[in-house]
Amino acid sequence: MSTSQNWSRRDACISAAVIACAFIYFLLFAQFALLHRIETLDAEKRWLQPVMICMGLGGVSGSLLAWRRFRVSNSDQQLFFGFLGSGVMAVLSTLCFSLPCFLGVGFGVGLALGFLTVTIVPILRLRVEPKRLGRCCAAGVGIAYAVCNLPFLFKAAPDFQCMVAAMVVGVGACLPFAFSGPAKKARMSGDAGMEGEQNLAKGAGVWGVIVIFALLVWLDSAAFYVIQETDTLRGVTWGEFEQLWILAAGHLLGAGIAGCLIENEKLLWVLGSALSLLVLGSFGIVHGEGLWSMISVSGYVLGVSFYSTALVAFGALSGEANGAWPVAKRAGMLFALAGWVASGMGIGMARDLSTIPVGFLAAAVVVGLASLYGLKRLRVSGGVWG
Repeated sequence: MSTSQNWSRRDACISAAVIACAFIYFLLFAQFALLHRIETLDAEKRWLQPVMICMGLGGVSGSLLAWRRFRVSNSDQQLFFGFLGSGVMAVLSTLCFSLPCFLGVGFGVGLALGFLTVTIVPILRLRVEPKRLGRCCAAGVGIAYAVCNLPFLFKAAPDFQCMVAAMVVGVGACLPFAFSGPAKKARMSGDAGMEGEQNLAKGAGVWGVIVIFALLVWLDSAAFYVIQETDTLRGVTWGEFEQLWILAAGHLLGAGIAGCLIENEKLLWVLGSALSLLVLGSFGIVHGEGLWSMISVSGYVLGVSFYSTALVAFGALSGEANGAWPVAKRAGMLFALAGWVASGMGIGMARDLSTIPVGFLAAAVVVGLASLYGLKRLRVSGGVWG
C-alpha cells in the first residue's frame, strides 16, 4: 500500500455515516414502511406485487445508471443527488393514495436507491484507507440494522417511518459536503488496497462473487418475507421488545466480526459463514418450532450482517489495475443482479410457496460451495494465497 495517499480518518467516519444513512433508508422505508403503507390502503394486498416489480425495475436501472455515469470528479455531487432523490420519494409516498401513484413512487424509490448504493462503493475506494475499510463498512451496516430494530421505530406507524427515512437521507445529503477535500483519482489504481482480492475483481471472480451474493440475498429476502407474513414466526422472532433489542445487538456483533475478517483478507470466509448461517437459520425458522425457531433467528441475523457488510465492501477492496473491472462496474453489476433481481426472486418464491423448500436450501448449499471453491482457486492461481 502506498504511504503517500494521506488518508483522512474523518473521511472514513463520514463514509461510515453515509453507509448507515443509505441502509436505514433501505431497511426502514423501501423494505418496510412503503409496503406497510400500501397495505393500509389496500387490505387485499393486490397492489404490493406490481409496486415491488416497479421498484425492482427502478433498482436495476439506477444501479446500471450509476455505474455508467460515475465520475471521480463529480462523485460527491452524485452522492448528494442519490440521497436527495431518495428523500423526495419518501416524502411523496406519504401523499399517495392510488395504485398509479404508488407505481411511480415505487420505480422512483428503486431508481434513486439503486443509484445511491452503487455510487457509495467507489466513494469508499476514494475516501477510506484500505486497512480501515472493513471497520467502516461494519460500522455503517451494523448501526443501520441496529437502529431499524429499535422497538419504538420498528413498531411505529408507516407514515412516521417514512418521515424518519426522509430525515435520515436528508442528513445523508449533507455528508458529501463534509469530506476533507476533492476525491483523488489515483486511489482507484492498484497502488493501494487489499491485493489478496485482486483476482476476485476480474471477470470470472466478479461473476463468482455475484452468484454467492445472489444466493445470500435470495435466502434473506425469502426468509424475511415468510417471517413477516406468518403470525407465529413473527411472534417468536420480531414480536417482543426484548427480542428487538437482542436482534439489534446481534446485527452489531455480526457486522463487527465480518469487518475484522474482511480487513484480514478473509472475504471468502465471510461469504461461506454467511451462507452456512443463512441456510441453517432459514431452515430452523421456517421448518422448526418454538425454541428451535428462536435460536435459529440468531444465526439468521448474524448471517445477514455478515453478507451485508461484505456486499458494501467488496467492490472497494481492490483497485482497477491489471485487468480488474472498474469499481463502479463491479458495484453496479453486483447490486443490480445479486441485490435487486435476487431479492425479487426470493420474495416471489416465498410469496408463491409461503415457505422456503428444503430442496432449494440444499441446492443453495451445493451451488454456493462450488462457487466458493472456484473463487478460492482463483486466488491461489494468482499466487496470493498458497
